[in-house]
Amino acid sequence: MRSRLTTPTIAFLAALGPLLYLVWHFAFVCDDAYIAFRYGRNLAAGLGISFNPGVSPPVEGYTQLGWVLWLALLDTLGADLTLLAPATTAVAAIGLLAYLVAFLHGRLGLALPACLAGALFLTTHPSVGVWSTGGLGTMVFTLALFGVYERLLGDPDHPRPLAAGVLALLALLLRADAPWWLAATLGLGLFLSRGKARAPLRRATLILGGVAAAGFLLLLAWRWSYHGDWLPQTARTKVGFSSLGLERGGRYLLSYWLSFPALPALLLLASLRGLQEKSPLLLCSAAMAAATFLYGVLVGGDFMCMGRLFLPALPHLAVLFALLVHRARTPGLESPRLPLAAGALAAAALLSSLLPAWNIHLTPASLRGALHFRWNSHRSASEFEQWQRMEERAAEWSLLGRALDLHTRPGESLVAGAIGAVGFHTRLFIHDRNGLVTRAVTEVEPLAGRRRSPGHDRTVEAEFFLDLDPTYLNATLLLGGPDRSVVPRSTPTSMVEEIPLDPGQGFPPGSSLLLWRPRP
Repeated sequence: MRSRLTTPTIAFLAALGPLLYLVWHFAFVCDDAYIAFRYGRNLAAGLGISFNPGVSPPVEGYTQLGWVLWLALLDTLGADLTLLAPATTAVAAIGLLAYLVAFLHGRLGLALPACLAGALFLTTHPSVGVWSTGGLGTMVFTLALFGVYERLLGDPDHPRPLAAGVLALLALLLRADAPWWLAATLGLGLFLSRGKARAPLRRATLILGGVAAAGFLLLLAWRWSYHGDWLPQTARTKVGFSSLGLERGGRYLLSYWLSFPALPALLLLASLRGLQEKSPLLLCSAAMAAATFLYGVLVGGDFMCMGRLFLPALPHLAVLFALLVHRARTPGLESPRLPLAAGALAAAALLSSLLPAWNIHLTPASLRGALHFRWNSHRSASEFEQWQRMEERAAEWSLLGRALDLHTRPGESLVAGAIGAVGFHTRLFIHDRNGLVTRAVTEVEPLAGRRRSPGHDRTVEAEFFLDLDPTYLNATLLLGGPDRSVVPRSTPTSMVEEIPLDPGQGFPPGSSLLLWRPRP
């Protein structure tokens, strides 16, 4: 008997190829992921959920408790976190693709062209490729959020509140800011459940709200009992409402839209079509995407590449894309050429989003540069260039961490700004200049009008920690041969020590480790 591939299978397999290619193309581990790696390793070693063991109460310098717990399990099993963490998120991306295709065909009844369009919209977007690796749990979080939405609102006449509740609890564990998206989903549920005919949806929304609220309160109580604070240290360090922060968040959004112009065009077109048709499907998906974009603005943006904070919007935008393609192909009074023109427009939209994966843009660099928001750098960088920068810096800081591990002793302390790879590869006590794992930094008020990169508003100088008697005020690698132009210099508060590194241990020839010790 001849087997026939089903519509979901064809759409899934066709979209899987681009996803796997982009995962391979962008495969990397960012420096911030190593922060979670160190938390997970310390927990697996019996040192608690702490970055610097011995600090009481431990500082919550992570945003993804569930991800730290997963990393601790992997570390207990002897896994290499730098390999298994990206592998986990790649599997989550494949799961999200399968979930999306099943939703488009099984729930919405869309035919192959629309299912394929939605699936390709998701998997050809560079943001999905980048954050299917990276070492952070962002993709797993996105999968959980989409599941909450689909279980509650995917079929409003037959909601599944218990399944949605389980996924909501997972989302709460995966990110401290999950309540924003859960509140948006619950708000849509209450809005759609007006009237007697929608009593099951209203009841399901209230059940989900109760489960989510209980989970949030339990997590809040645990945070207070374990970390001694109601808020994560990351929120205290990174998030602060100000006109400057809102400006930066607005630039973050507009810069992202200019890099991927199909996204705002799709959101606008789908919203107008939804209002015209009074379509809950279009309006709800558009509302979830809009809520995600609004969140990125309110928190002042993110320095990481490819719009990491906007990733939860992409499955909803993929649904919008599939629905618009479906409507364009529906037979009616329109010209028979309309489906062909719609197909060409859909292909152009996919291509416009895919091209930035090779640093090719439809919008001019001068226009994107005018919305520069990573203010720690004078030069504007494209999202691809920022990915390259993050990849190179994480590799350099990993090399620095290995050098420090060879030439320092456990228990010594270091003042550092980039604490991820350096912290993971060493057993040093880290004084964090950006305040993610150091409470004292959050007591410093940001300088009024100071233009900093997102997440770095409270950065302090190394001398801030002199009273804590750190072993080293700074550390860096000096690469190159005898003709290198950089000469290490002491400072009024520190003396520099240069330690040659052995090429046989994997360091470039002529490299040195520079350590700045405080002056007596």
